[in-house]
Amino acid sequence: MLPEPGKGMLRSFEKNYQDLLDNEALYRGIVDHQAELICRVDCDGLLTYANQAFLHYYQLSVEEIAGLTFPELLPVGSRDHFWLGMKAVTSARPGFEVEYNTEGPSGHPLLHWWIIRGIFDSGRLTGYQASGRILSSDTLASIARLQYTRQINAIYTATMALLTNLDLESLISQILDAAFDAIPGGQKGALHLLARDTGELEMRAALGYQENDPRIKRLNLKDGMNYISRCVRERRPLLIQDMDPENNIDHNTGEEIPEIIRSVLVAPLILGDDVLGALSLESPQENAFNQADLDLIASFAATVTAAIRNAQLHTEVQRQAITDPLTELYNRRGFFEIGEHEIERSHRFSRPLVAMMVDIDHFKLINDEFGHAVGDQVLQQIANRIRNNVRKVDIVGRYGGDEFAILLPELDIFSAVNVAERLRKKVEEFPFQANNQAVRAAISIGVAKIMPDMPNLDALLVRADHALYLAKNGGRNRVDIG
Repeated sequence: MLPEPGKGMLRSFEKNYQDLLDNEALYRGIVDHQAELICRVDCDGLLTYANQAFLHYYQLSVEEIAGLTFPELLPVGSRDHFWLGMKAVTSARPGFEVEYNTEGPSGHPLLHWWIIRGIFDSGRLTGYQASGRILSSDTLASIARLQYTRQINAIYTATMALLTNLDLESLISQILDAAFDAIPGGQKGALHLLARDTGELEMRAALGYQENDPRIKRLNLKDGMNYISRCVRERRPLLIQDMDPENNIDHNTGEEIPEIIRSVLVAPLILGDDVLGALSLESPQENAFNQADLDLIASFAATVTAAIRNAQLHTEVQRQAITDPLTELYNRRGFFEIGEHEIERSHRFSRPLVAMMVDIDHFKLINDEFGHAVGDQVLQQIANRIRNNVRKVDIVGRYGGDEFAILLPELDIFSAVNVAERLRKKVEEFPFQANNQAVRAAISIGVAKIMPDMPNLDALLVRADHALYLAKNGGRNRVDIG
């Protein structure tokens, strides 16, 4: 007689076994009535189960499938593909597909499409399940028409959204989403734009790539190995259905990139004589895209190009509206727009903020002695020295004629005075070159920190301007605190 713990284990085993049988019976009851052809095979390819649709199509009985391998039912040319696919199945890559064409009873072409997935038990491969569809040419044409209609609708919806969006950054993020909706075969994608400063292709958006993937980088147009550079250089769309494995190697390390790319669609973004960049979709599957997809992405690229140019022009107009054309610093309007946000942030979070007012000493004498053209060059060079000697977070503007205003967030008054002294010395110690002649100049600077009773930027600048008045009255070429 078994002890009680043993009886309990036996009862648990019997219950689990019965649940397994019940689940298997439920599974077969559901699968037997599916229109798809469904079968299971063991690790040697032998059929262990087939549903009614499978048996009916191949005119087999349940008894006849015993000892029959699934590849025996495939055309000779597809059998090796099946065996190779079986051997490649792992938990990380659990399935594969098999496609082949045959003729139906009336001579019409049929496409056989099988999806085979591994069956795993506690991580161990125990067999395979195959699900197949037999598609006639009429069915394929209907599917193609439906897919094309969906793609066209996706493109139309995207076009309306893109062409009405004038914010460049949000537009860029929308473009890839729209491309994926229109061409579902893409599993990765990137949008590259030409950088004005270097002329290189710079990735501005990506989907599906890891951040450290070496393919997400700036691309040199002379790099003949890169399909995106090639697309832009040749100014034509590219369809690659089976990528050379050499393209999946990181040439910096010589190591193979973990997630390979086998299929690629790339379309250049062309506007007149200008190329703005390129839109690309990629897939790890071979033949993931076709000629219709290429035509579609090329058409979509034209919409993308127009939308990007509209947004760039809008951004440029907005930038010009707040930029001083001579010095390329913020103009007074731009300085106040940005500056008021800093005032609000400083009060809300009780953070330090310092303002400087900068005036060129005796600037009228420079204009009178050398002319206004030289005076403009001096203004430009002083603006550059200021820009190059403050932080990127600091806000610099041309306040008026020969006056500049600077906001320094997160800086205490003592550190700000050190910055002001450095600026003063940079101007005083090195003469400016204008029209092949050296022109000496000096600046006076007033510095003030924000106080709780200062409600806006005007109030802070008045305090800094008062300090500037002290500096000028104190002999010029100096820094004072207000």
